[in-house]
Amino acid sequence: MAEISTQRVEAMRQELNDLSQLNAAMFRQIFSGDSTEKGLFAARYDKTNPEADSCSAERGWDLRIEGDFFLVKHAHDSIYIIVGDATGHHAYAGALKVFVAAALQNIFDSFAKKKRAPTGSKVLKELHAFFAKVGEAALIEDSNKPLHHGVDAIVIRIRPGAKAVTCASAGLPLFKVGPKGIVRVGDFNDQDGINFPTSLEITVPFEPKDVPLDVRETRFLAVVTDGFHDLRRVVDGNPQSFGETGIRTALQGALARRKTGHSRGQSPAAVVASTLVAAAKAFRKGYMIPEEKDDDRLAVVVDLRAAWT
Repeated sequence: MAEISTQRVEAMRQELNDLSQLNAAMFRQIFSGDSTEKGLFAARYDKTNPEADSCSAERGWDLRIEGDFFLVKHAHDSIYIIVGDATGHHAYAGALKVFVAAALQNIFDSFAKKKRAPTGSKVLKELHAFFAKVGEAALIEDSNKPLHHGVDAIVIRIRPGAKAVTCASAGLPLFKVGPKGIVRVGDFNDQDGINFPTSLEITVPFEPKDVPLDVRETRFLAVVTDGFHDLRRVVDGNPQSFGETGIRTALQGALARRKTGHSRGQSPAAVVASTLVAAAKAFRKGYMIPEEKDDDRLAVVVDLRAAWT
């Protein structure tokens, strides 16, 4: 029986691995987004690898499908950079990520036909409507089986001609990074995210706001998913968090690297994104990383100087 059980587990592992590869391929090829100017932004993924990171990590299951994603879209005079984290775990998060990407593709196709450039809040409201429509259909079929989880996301809208930037958030913040400091706009808050409805009788208000950003003293916009913020390690039996302090320290370190020329031929945005990942790896090195708060991580950095030029 033990041998059969092992074989079944191995078969499940292989099926999930195949699903993970399919998920990644679909996302790259179908939802890769529009082409945009080289150097405008950079994205870096990170996940805990005990062997490569020289850390220890107890895992009940070592194969996961990430829920973090980013998309780049164009509409008329605007560039949209959308960063999201499909909540949930394993195969469900991967499927939810593709669902969100498909919905966003439909949303931008619709606006392209109307020859309109939507606000970021309008994009999020349309995405919320997609979740409501699909979730309500599931509840009509069986009110005891609502769909679960949702997505935390942020939409950055850049209008290069006007040198204007706005953002609209549903559970993810951004950081303005410049020579005079780092400013957080918004919060990490799952309660502000987009979720499937849990009942046909209860309607949860969803009113995201478009926030104009004063970017006169801002060089970069950085968005990290909550895997960075929530990352923990165990030191002498006590948990320590990477948190916002770790994010800010990494961003400050990235600015220092650029000033000293230690960029290894990377674009400025790539230097910042890579520094965030390197800081998370350094935080993990030599320590036990609890599984509970060890989510996959994504850092997306926009170089506004490249946007204006």
